[in-house]
Parts: sequence; C-alpha cells; structure tokens
Amino acid sequence: MQPIAHATLTDFLQSIGMDTRQAGELVIHPIEAVTPPAPYASPTFRANYFTFVMLRAGRSEYTLDGTSYPARTGTLYFTNPGHIKSFQSFEPIAGWLISFSETFLKQYIRPDIFQQFPFLLSEIVPPQQLSDALFQELWQVGEQMHGEQSDNMAVRMQILASYFHIFLLKVREELYRDYNPIEDGDRNSQIVRQFKETLEGHFQQLREGGEEPIPQVSQLAETLHLHPGYLATVIRSKTGKTVQEWITLKVIAEAETLLRFSDTPIKHIAYRLGFSTPNYFSKYFKKHVGVTPGEFRRQS
Repeated sequence: MQPIAHATLTDFLQSIGMDTRQAGELVIHPIEAVTPPAPYASPTFRANYFTFVMLRAGRSEYTLDGTSYPARTGTLYFTNPGHIKSFQSFEPIAGWLISFSETFLKQYIRPDIFQQFPFLLSEIVPPQQLSDALFQELWQVGEQMHGEQSDNMAVRMQILASYFHIFLLKVREELYRDYNPIEDGDRNSQIVRQFKETLEGHFQQLREGGEEPIPQVSQLAETLHLHPGYLATVIRSKTGKTVQEWITLKVIAEAETLLRFSDTPIKHIAYRLGFSTPNYFSKYFKKHVGVTPGEFRRQS
C-alpha cells in the first residue's frame, strides 16, 4: 500500500481527525494538543514539508524511510520533504511540533536559505539529544513563535520568521556547525541531496542575474553524471515527486518571492526565471498557483 502524501502538517493532522489551524507557511503546535492519546501509532505517510519536533516529556519512536529512531525527553528531531514517515508514542508526550515550507523560508527569511543552513537539505538527520541549556533556549524561542502565530497579518509573519531564524541559527551553531553533506546517507540519499543542491544552484544563478532556460531532466542528469532514467527513478522513489515536479516547485517558489518582495516588472521576472515570453510565464504560474502573477502580487 502506497503511503498517503500530505502537502502540509495541517493536511496530515486533519487526516487523522485532529482539529487544527494553519498559520501561513509555518505552523507551531503543542504536540500534545494535536496527537491522539498514547499509546498511538500513526499511519505511514509521505510528508511534503519540513518538520522539527521538540520533546519536553514522554517517549516515542519515529520511522523514516524504514529506519526507526527513538525519541525521549530533551530530543530534537528534524526531517525535510519527501520522506516516508510514521511515529509512535508509548506514553503521554509534550513538546513543540513545527512544520514549514520552502516558500516560507525563502519569502520571509532569505532567498539563499540553503546556503546559510545546508543541513536543511540533508537526507537523514537522526534525533539529537540536547543539553538542558540548549533545550531551554530553543523552547523559549518556540514559545515566542507560538504567541505570534495567532494572526496571519504580514507584520506578524515577519516577526514569526525572525524568531524562527533565531531558532535555525541556534540549531546550526550547536548541532550542525560541522555538518558534512558528503557523509549524508547512502548512495541514493547522496544523489537526492546533490540533485537538490544542483537545482538550488541553478536558481541561485538566476537570482544573481543569469538568464538560462528552466533546467530539463537531461541537463540535471548530465551535471550529476547520471543516466536521466536512473536519476528520475531515484528521485521519484526517495521523495515521492518526479524531477519535473521538483523543478516546478522551485520555479513557483522563486516567482512568488520575487512577486511578493520586489517591484521587478513581471515581464522581467519571466525572463529572469528562464521563460521565453511573459505570456508563457503567466500561463505557467496560473496553472500551478490558481491566479495570474499580477493577481498574486496585488493579493500579497
């Protein structure tokens, strides 16, 4: 049986009958408020969003792509999009459950977010047991974020993003300062990471003024010295998305960031993102977002 894919944390929680709410592209909940009573075993699902879990009390276990990791009081757990997941709680648990999207990171923190925090692209990150001091620091930042997410106004989202940026900085400096992506996971996991980095690098060049066509599967495979069919199979099996779907997500995330946070004319955005004409860009954007670029900019 194929795992169900969930685009957001709210989508997953609603699927198991929990009543929750969405706060933009970042959500933070007390985990005890959105998890059924222990003992509980979740269905297997594919999460298409980033997640941090901080356990303040209790004992549980997380399974990621077939490998299980124990988590107990004082644990920080992180995953990024595309993995097959499930979790169990063996006794009542408490903590923070934080989910967020790439769109949130790039629109509200910085466009080159993965250069500042390369561990966000990692494939396998086992749960980390935190020192009491670090746990309390991160917990207090979580309290600040939880207090700010009650309002989805733009100013509140910027404040929320500022707190989350502090959260990421503390995690990086204390846990992933010496993160080495070359040692990250098995061969297929390394291919996924290299693919994500290559795709990110392409759009980084576009942000810096380069004008290249939207990359094709064959071009990405050639850069990675892989057969296109093999690359496509690995990406689909490991992430649940095709290479083309990953490319589309990147294009839309970059377009939304430029439309929301710059006054660059739409036709120039189209050319910067590698579209041959502004009309093609407009049709592409509306197909995937539901509104035209102009309508999105006015609504934002």
